[in-house]
Amino acid sequence: LSNAAHTMIGDVTAASDGEGIVQTATGKLTLTGNIGTAAKTVLFVNMDHALDISGDLHTVTLDANGDAADLTFTGTALQTVSGSLYSEDNAAELTTGTNSIVTFNGAVGVDEAAAADKFDDITVGTGSTVIFKGKVNGDTLTLNNLSNVTFAKKVTSTGVFTSGNSGSSTITIGSGFTIGDGAT
Repeated sequence: LSNAAHTMIGDVTAASDGEGIVQTATGKLTLTGNIGTAAKTVLFVNMDHALDISGDLHTVTLDANGDAADLTFTGTALQTVSGSLYSEDNAAELTTGTNSIVTFNGAVGVDEAAAADKFDDITVGTGSTVIFKGKVNGDTLTLNNLSNVTFAKKVTSTGVFTSGNSGSSTITIGSGFTIGDGAT
């Protein structure tokens, strides 16, 4: 799937597990739907431009390449994300929208070979509930007001880790949590 900036309504599916490529090549894609399924993941999502998605994202790997390749989860019902999400050039941002509910089952900012390919900024939107079940690696981590975040494994931030200051946010630390300041 290659696109100029536009909106697509519907799902992008794979005929078999671990096949298919989704590419945002020439402009931002706003997808009202899912990419892959839990039973049939898409092999690779290659982002040269932004992707806003309101559904689930099931991929083996997702690489967000460059400043224009921001990944935003916009749904307000549970969004499930599987696979390894990373930014090879460390320039893209990962954001959850306001009042989003997102569970990341794989690593964020770590590629499929376990190399640290961090996102520039990881931002949890106001009023959002986010669970990171895998490693998290970002330059800047921001938790906006009234956000609820769970980190189950190692979190690496080479920059600033901030939490909103009006209202209260909750940070839950899982048993596998460690603090890191370098490669994951």
